[in-house]
Order: sequence, then C-alpha cells, then structure tokens
Amino acid sequence: MHHCYQILCILIYRKLCIVIYRLQRLIHKRFKREIEALKACKERNVNNIVTIFSFGQLKAKKKVGNGIQTFLFYTMEYAQMDLKNYLEKNDIDKSDRLGICIELCDALSKLHKLDIYHRDLKPDNILRINEEWKIADLGLIAYRNEDVIIDKKGDFIGPRGWVSPEVMNKYLSEDVEHFNFDCDIDDQSDIFQMGKIMWYLLQGNAPIGCVKENDFNFPYKNLYPIVRSMLNHSKKKRPKNIDEVRKELQIHYNKMMAKQIIA
Repeated sequence: MHHCYQILCILIYRKLCIVIYRLQRLIHKRFKREIEALKACKERNVNNIVTIFSFGQLKAKKKVGNGIQTFLFYTMEYAQMDLKNYLEKNDIDKSDRLGICIELCDALSKLHKLDIYHRDLKPDNILRINEEWKIADLGLIAYRNEDVIIDKKGDFIGPRGWVSPEVMNKYLSEDVEHFNFDCDIDDQSDIFQMGKIMWYLLQGNAPIGCVKENDFNFPYKNLYPIVRSMLNHSKKKRPKNIDEVRKELQIHYNKMMAKQIIA
C-alpha cells in the first residue's frame, strides 16, 4: 500500500505529489520497478503516463520509541482529480467521453510498446493533470519476457472490481494441480481492464457478468462491438492489441464529429 501527499516545491514553485512506501521486501521490489518504468516513460517522452521528478529514501522517527523508519519515495506531477471524481462532478458530452477513451488507449499503447503491462487499471489510477488524462500507479507492472518474477503463486494481482478472468484464475487455481487455467496477467489483461473502464466512461456503470447489447446505454450503439470484444473471457477473442481498439474508436470519433459539424 502506498500513500500520496500534496507538497509545494518552493524552489521551482510547482505543486508536486509525493508517493511514499514503507520499506518492506516485496513492496521494495515493486516500488523500485515502478520507478524504473516511470523513468523509462519520461526518457521516451510518453506524455500520457504520469511524469516522475525525483526519488530516493526518507528516514523518519517512529511515533512510539526512538527508532527510525525508512521509506521509499518518488515525486510526480500533481493531479487535480481522478477519472471517477471527474465523471461524478461533470456531465460531459458524448464525444468528450469517446475522446477520453482514445486518449487512454493511446497511453496504454505507448506503455505496451515499452514491453510494460500495467495490470492495475481502474478509474482511480487515471488522473487529470493540466487538462490531460494520464495513467498512474505502475506498482503492479510486469515486463514482457521478464526474467525476474515478483508475483507469487495465488497472488491477487489487480484492482478489485476491474480485474480480468486471468486475475481470478491466478488467485483461485494457480496453485491447484488438477486445474489448468490461464493465469498469465499480461497485455491482454490490460485490454480487458481498459474495456471495463471504457464501458464505465461511456455510460457510468461497470459491465458485470455476461453483458449484452441492450445493457449498453450509450447512444452510439456501433461502439458496443468494440467494447464487448475487449471483455471476452478468452484472450483469443479479444483484440490482438490496444492499437486495434484505438484505430476503431478514432474512426467512430471522426464520424461523430463530422455529424456534429453538419448539424
């Protein structure tokens, strides 16, 4: 678990957010990996992933006794609100909702091109920063073809309520010999989670269970097959990559905007 605080950097007069983790073995490994991923995104100018500014260790006195506690930290840009807060406070236009979906798919695409799987996508981890939408909290990431595996068998990896079938397979059956389900949480799992987020973004609720077209209340029904394909239980039936989704959404967004101009 991490804690995030708002701070003001007087020297450069900038609002920052400081993310702090207590120094524990597994958390330490995940936190270092998160910092490495954020640095890689910054070096490659990936705009739709939160920007890291600094990182290191903090030492503080314990509340009780004379001991010293050590914390890992990094500072990042300050966010005005997350996606859930934003949608609760703003009844935004349908085209704007679709536009945000495209932004998020573009961000996820850039992350995947760095061979990074997010694995913890949820509205709380999508932040509004200076009029842009950015993906944050890379604490559960994994790398494609990685040599060092941090996950333990049976771990619950991901955001409760937004997880993919693979997450539940891993949690329920990975350590059971007579079960043989897909327990790999990868880019396809990100696509599933993004499908859930897009459904929420477009109409305000989450797709639970076996959803059908009449459950999709967004007025542009031609978006339903795209989102529904992302929510397939089998990875083989989901889009091959998030770029496929982004391209399809962009086509429909352009048509939507053209109709608005004509109207």
